[in-house]
Amino acid sequence: EPSPTTDVNPTATPTSEPSPTPKRHGSGGSFIRTTPKPEPTEVPIATPEPTVEPTATNMPEMSEHTAYISGYNNNVFKPDDAITRAETAAILARLTNRFVEDESYTSTFTDVLSSEWYEKYIGFAEKENIITGYSDGTFKPNDFITRAEFVTVIDRFAKPSVSDVHVPFIDISEYWAYEQIKSCYGAGYITGYEDNKFRPDEFITRAEAVTVINRVLRRTPAKDAVNNSVPGIYENIFTDISESHWGYYDVMEASISHKENHFH
Repeated sequence: EPSPTTDVNPTATPTSEPSPTPKRHGSGGSFIRTTPKPEPTEVPIATPEPTVEPTATNMPEMSEHTAYISGYNNNVFKPDDAITRAETAAILARLTNRFVEDESYTSTFTDVLSSEWYEKYIGFAEKENIITGYSDGTFKPNDFITRAEFVTVIDRFAKPSVSDVHVPFIDISEYWAYEQIKSCYGAGYITGYEDNKFRPDEFITRAEAVTVINRVLRRTPAKDAVNNSVPGIYENIFTDISESHWGYYDVMEASISHKENHFH
């Protein structure tokens, strides 16, 4: 049985999980307070104070959904391109509470050099026992990750609790990642193809990857809400993805930091 190439087993809750909306402090409404003001020769009357208007400090706040993936320098996202093992490790490290962007994390993998941008992400994931490499001591950070490998990562990241479920995929019955695929399918994180295949050895695309992660984070966007916010409140900076692409809405959710109710 081959060892999973990007086995990730985070124990932290993803950092981009939406937090509860704070309760409003104070009434937030207007009121009138009266103070008796006696006059020497007249019946006392009440002098109203100015109405107090609600301020920003006592208005309810909206939860923030932070972006966890970016595009490339020429304003493209490349939604149909494969995602690498290093990119996957970086995303999952950033979604882990214990990861600190400004700290250094070294890796023992022989092919993860300290001069590379991904070294601290892989180092952190290795330290936390989130990922494993190959028996020869390498991690192969620039290799693309397959659908089965990615699902194995997600299964360890989310740790879904799923009872026995029927898996409809006809191409994984004897596959090494059968249990992980079954678990993530039962949790609703993944789907297959119309021919009832999962295609575990195919590379997962960037659009497919963020779609799965959004489901794990419970950040599946609402189309109407996104359409009302982009363009307008937010901007789609990518020139290679629009509403006509099946993964457009999940890419917007993953790549744009936004208020929760703007996309949901």
